[in-house]
Amino acid sequence: MVNSDPARAYLAGLKMVAARELSEAQVRTRLARREFEDAHIDEAVARLRAEGAINDARTARAIARTTVTIRGQGKRRARMRVDAAGIDRVTAAAAVDEVFAEVDSPALLGAAIERRLHGRTRSEEHTSELQS
Repeated sequence: MVNSDPARAYLAGLKMVAARELSEAQVRTRLARREFEDAHIDEAVARLRAEGAINDARTARAIARTTVTIRGQGKRRARMRVDAAGIDRVTAAAAVDEVFAEVDSPALLGAAIERRLHGRTRSEEHTSELQS
């Protein structure tokens, strides 16, 4: 392995989570790509977790919140994004449920319908489908 220093693995992981919220699995994957030894990755991740730099529940909420508020996507898509970050299913479900408890679901649905219609009214869309 090229990078065999546990302190370097920790500093690399710290830089990663300082730039953006990452899950433990994401940090592990990125450190492995940089060719750190597994034992040093374990040590770095344990230290980052103990210091609160890595917190999968916080990361899951951040991903779900971004998916909903910035991207305007729904609960299923939010759950898919949280799952893709490698966060366990229980933590992922709790985070998505927590975020959706704070969201105005009818407004989110209305925005999604508006995007889908691209400014057309529902009757215009129905008429154009009948003429096709």
